[in-house]
Amino acid sequence: LIECQGKETLPLSSLYATELDGLLQQYSCVYEVGGFAIDKNKIGDRYGGESLNGARLLFKAVYEEAKRFGADLLVVAVNPKHLSFYTLIGFQKFGEQKMYPFVDAPAVPLFLTMKGGAMAEDFFSRV
Repeated sequence: LIECQGKETLPLSSLYATELDGLLQQYSCVYEVGGFAIDKNKIGDRYGGESLNGARLLFKAVYEEAKRFGADLLVVAVNPKHLSFYTLIGFQKFGEQKMYPFVDAPAVPLFLTMKGGAMAEDFFSRV
């Protein structure tokens, strides 16, 4: 988690500064999430088995930590092929797909509101 003191501190701002401006005006405690990885040998069926459980456990830890720090918004840039997992949790797009030079891959910016995030709470209660 990277705490936001201003948009300059968020790595995502290098690609989505304009889009982040609106969010940073609405929320006081914004955190950026990044760098998730699951062993490709464990992936198998992307939406079942070890892969989904591993992703849930990994993200649940991040979600709980963000709550502990008082985050009211999480932002993340994800590869479009992983979009369905994040939307399942409750993330929403706040910008268009762009190439992210840091990872040399396409990225889509997403946000998750922590306050009243019933969808995320329900998703993680099943872990």
